Amino acid sequence: MKEIRSFIRENGVLLFDGGMGTFYASRNRTSHRDCEWANLSAPGEIEAIHRAYLEVGCRAIKTNTYGANRQNFPQQDCAAIIREGWLIARRAAGTEAYVFADVGPIDARDDTDLLEEYHVIVDQFLSLGARLLTGEGYLDGIEEDIVFRSPGIRPDLPPLEEARKRGAVITSEMELFLSAHPCPVFAVTGSDGKTTTTTLVSKLLMPEGRVFLGGNIGEPLLHRLPMIKPSDAVAVELSSFQLMTVDAPVDAAAITNISPN
Repeated sequence: MKEIRSFIRENGVLLFDGGMGTFYASRNRTSHRDCEWANLSAPGEIEAIHRAYLEVGCRAIKTNTYGANRQNFPQQDCAAIIREGWLIARRAAGTEAYVFADVGPIDARDDTDLLEEYHVIVDQFLSLGARLLTGEGYLDGIEEDIVFRSPGIRPDLPPLEEARKRGAVITSEMELFLSAHPCPVFAVTGSDGKTTTTTLVSKLLMPEGRVFLGGNIGEPLLHRLPMIKPSDAVAVELSSFQLMTVDAPVDAAAITNISPN
């Protein structure tokens, strides 16, 4: 396989798989919570799902390890699930697709526990041959014409500024969605309490009709545009980094408490 950035430049898009747990549950009439354990109990079934995505054009598959952590499984089982999940995905992908390690959220008791849990998982993927792209320089060499920035990345980072000077469009999912303004939008930002306040706003709006919840909470909204009607409402949580470049109308906005962070 070509280096992933070269592949995207030449092809324009890299299509991922998704919804492994839902797919597995629908095929086996079981709970999606059994999905990761199937790496050990039904590896052929997991590989068949990977191959089904490849057959319809996906060229990037994620390991079936979203919930594989020590809070959900004993350490020995967790290690085995990660190992087999990686091997199954690599076997299915062959030379036709890229494999990405899928690491889901972990409920930690404190930051130290959280760091330790992620270290255990990432170290195991690295020992299996995965590469970790992070830290200084991970944005260097951007040559794409359009860059979608995640909410946690500042828009004024030097690599992004250089790409912008070169003529690249630096945007985000939320910027495109808000520019479409398909219905009344209620936005919430601030240092703390954004998620709670945005959720409450959505609940208050529900008696008036259908409400979509998004931004930094829930799922991305851009793909929902075709189904959103002018009579609907949208409640979005926005980060300070998002607001640095958003230039689109909202119908109402709230700022929660502001503090250094």
